[in-house]
Amino acid sequence: ATMTSLRYSIDEQLLELWHNKTDDNGRPFPVQIRQEASEVLAPRITLLHGKKNQIHSLECIGPGIIRHRGTADEQAVEAMWTESFVYRQAPDQQILIDGNVQIAQTARQFRLAAQQVEMVLQGSLSSDSPDDSLAVDMADRSSIAELKFARLRPRTMTARQEVQLTGP
Repeated sequence: ATMTSLRYSIDEQLLELWHNKTDDNGRPFPVQIRQEASEVLAPRITLLHGKKNQIHSLECIGPGIIRHRGTADEQAVEAMWTESFVYRQAPDQQILIDGNVQIAQTARQFRLAAQQVEMVLQGSLSSDSPDDSLAVDMADRSSIAELKFARLRPRTMTARQEVQLTGP
């Protein structure tokens, strides 16, 4: 992960990552998390986890991108937004993406654009164990989160406002 600041609260089980530096237009540089075939970029990333390090929420605040490059078994996926990306574990796993959202699977020639996209999910963001949805190993800062976006499968997806859908 690349950032200028990191704050971890043991009592709150909260990890915050952010950049203090800005570009020439005053926009903060994004925090960058890379792991295996996944990459997350956003100016501020907050992870809230439980006692067994399973993530209860992942919030990316500000303009951001999530890329999963794909492998022989997985599709490449990219999601971009201008406001926020929020993953919540409970009560149902869901993702809410706000602000000029664009989601693309180029291999399938699929592209969705909307102001807001909400997904209720099946699958998990991390480990093969059903107990771990998104594991955080605080002892290894180089591996802040095991993000496996290819494992996520929307059970339902709702796109709102200025929706455009293109596909084969």
